Amino acid sequence: MTVTDPYQRLDHALDALDTVLAPSSTQPFTVGGCTFCYSPADLEALAGPVDRVPEELILSVADPGAQPVTGPLETISVSTGTLAPWLDIWAETRTLAADQHLRDALDNWLVEWQLADLHFGFYDEFHATPQLLPWLLTLDEGRLDAAQLVEVEHIAHS
Repeated sequence: MTVTDPYQRLDHALDALDTVLAPSSTQPFTVGGCTFCYSPADLEALAGPVDRVPEELILSVADPGAQPVTGPLETISVSTGTLAPWLDIWAETRTLAADQHLRDALDNWLVEWQLADLHFGFYDEFHATPQLLPWLLTLDEGRLDAAQLVEVEHIAHS
C-alpha cells in the first residue's frame, strides 16, 4: 500500500499501533498524573480498556501536561516561524488547566523581565515578544493573575 498523504500515514501508523498494542489494552494498570489537569475519574478511565476512553480525554492527554507548556510552544513556534495559531488555540481553550498553564508560563516569561525581549529556540532565533505581548493584552479578564497583568502592561507600555 502506497501512502503519500500525511493523514493517511498517520492513520496507517495508528492502525499499526492498535494492532501491536491490542493484546495489552485489556490488561488493567494504574495511571498517575496531574490531578489539577485530570480528575480521578479521568485517570481511572485512562487505566481502563482503550475503547472506553472518551475521545475528549484522549485529545486532552495528547498535549502532555506533565511538562511545561513552554517547551512544546517554543519548539513549534520556532519550527513554524509563528506563535499566532498556537496562541489562538490557547485563547480559545477555556479550562482551569489551560489557565493555570498560562499563568505558569507567564511566570516563567516574566522572570527578570525576559518577556520584554523574549526569544525562543536553541540559538534564540525566534523573537516571541512581538506576537506574545499583544496577545497577552487581549486575553479575557481573569485569564491572568492581577499582578501578572500589571507586569505585562508595564512591559507593553515601557
